[in-house]
Amino acid sequence: MKKISLFLFTLLFLSMTAITLGQNRSKNVKASNSAKQENVKSSNDSKSDKKSKSDVEIPVLVTNVIVPAVQIAKPKNLKLKVTLLEIQSAATQNGELAHLSINQHVRYESKGKILKPVSKKVNNIKTNKASCSLGYLKLTPGFGEIEAPYFEPDHDEWNSYPLACGSRDSQIHVYLSEQPLTRRPNINHSFVYELTPDQVNDKNAEFLFDTYVVEYSTDWKGKDTSIALTHDPRRTKVAIHDVLAILQGKKQLNANRSFLLDGGVPNRFKFDHFDGASLPLRNVNENGNIILEGPIRARNKGKKLIEKAFVWVRFELVD
Repeated sequence: MKKISLFLFTLLFLSMTAITLGQNRSKNVKASNSAKQENVKSSNDSKSDKKSKSDVEIPVLVTNVIVPAVQIAKPKNLKLKVTLLEIQSAATQNGELAHLSINQHVRYESKGKILKPVSKKVNNIKTNKASCSLGYLKLTPGFGEIEAPYFEPDHDEWNSYPLACGSRDSQIHVYLSEQPLTRRPNINHSFVYELTPDQVNDKNAEFLFDTYVVEYSTDWKGKDTSIALTHDPRRTKVAIHDVLAILQGKKQLNANRSFLLDGGVPNRFKFDHFDGASLPLRNVNENGNIILEGPIRARNKGKKLIEKAFVWVRFELVD
């Protein structure tokens, strides 16, 4: 009996020990697994930190995208050359030779501004005095101290620029030539204007020449008979907006009419008369860039004689 009791006690003790060992083992396994999970998590976090610092690029929302600018050519300024080329005598009181002087001023206004030439070229030094009024005729002393006619306002108030400044001391001696076939430059002064696109396209731009011509003479008694050729309007309008369009090839020149039927300009020369109130112009360069040329008439109407001269001017575009 004692042996049976001892056996049962031993069996119970072993069973309890086994249960205890199993529970401890289970705890150890769970602890080990938990540790492993913590290690894995720690490792992953570490890797994540390292990757975020070095390998991984965080996506960024781009809001300001820089697009390459399209290069648009800026419109170029135009350079307009205006030339006072020649004075021609069509009728004179001195036989075949006229003794002439000329004062010519240019007034170019665009966009409410008087335009100043960017350059001036002079080829006839005699007609380039430093002081240049719009022109007057002062008779020889002894025959009257008369200034006739005197034009007001003077050029300072008129805001013009002189192309030629003549006087009794700077006469141009011109042989009578009623029907010139080619120009013979005896002045050849020029301005160059640099025009912005807005000025080129200004339909209200105003371009005016003020031209004053004098013929100096004395009669057989030695009396001063000098004459100011101012019968025609002194101021000549130029259709400058149309002129610029024609020079650029944007408008067709309509040269279909002669100048005047009073001599001095060949009838075969055909001009564009524009609005009928502007300077008639014709193309004198058929084989290249258009060059427009036209005559300004200056004359005196007397009882017996009609003295007359033509002043030729040109317009062209230059580089």
